[in-house]
Amino acid sequence: MSPPLLFDVHVHHGACARLREAGIDAVHGGDEGLGGADDLDVLLAAAEEGRVVVTRNYQDFAPLVEELVRRGREFPGVLFLSPAIPPSDLAAHVRALSACSEAAADGNPVRNTYGWVGPA
Repeated sequence: MSPPLLFDVHVHHGACARLREAGIDAVHGGDEGLGGADDLDVLLAAAEEGRVVVTRNYQDFAPLVEELVRRGREFPGVLFLSPAIPPSDLAAHVRALSACSEAAADGNPVRNTYGWVGPA
């Protein structure tokens, strides 16, 4: 079973809904009261719920991941969406994240680290 996902508020909201319709456990930060939260709070909320963060914000989340690793803190991980996936392209988001979810069906390859999701 693939790990559950928490979409950062800047990631396509419709893609989250489509993935849920396809049976993937995904929630959007905007629906979880994280609309104004700072990135560390988003990451910690995801960790509390056992969810992998899906974001485009490499600049802010990568250092946070590295800090959690330095502190020895366990967390489900972060998936960065490639710039090759257009922010407004719902279908591209769904294809890429569905393929990523399928590939992670037997476990969580980004546990305690981060990875990249490219176009599918």
